[in-house]
Amino acid sequence: MGLSEPAIVPARPAIINPHTGRPLGADDPYFTELNAELADKGFLVAAAEELITWARTGSLMWMTFGLACCAVEMMQM
Repeated sequence: MGLSEPAIVPARPAIINPHTGRPLGADDPYFTELNAELADKGFLVAAAEELITWARTGSLMWMTFGLACCAVEMMQM
């Protein structure tokens, strides 16, 4: 049980500054430092709905609700 297709979205092309021909924010020191700091951390960006669906596919949460003796009695009815 799992996802049938990967939930990886291709990167969007950056907005190009018409005066310099470079992407906007490419020379901004804040974003350059932030990009360098987060480059090797392994973050995954996904929609919340996709993340919840992925978590539900392998969740064992529902298995514990039917293990009590009263749950077994109710399942037999």
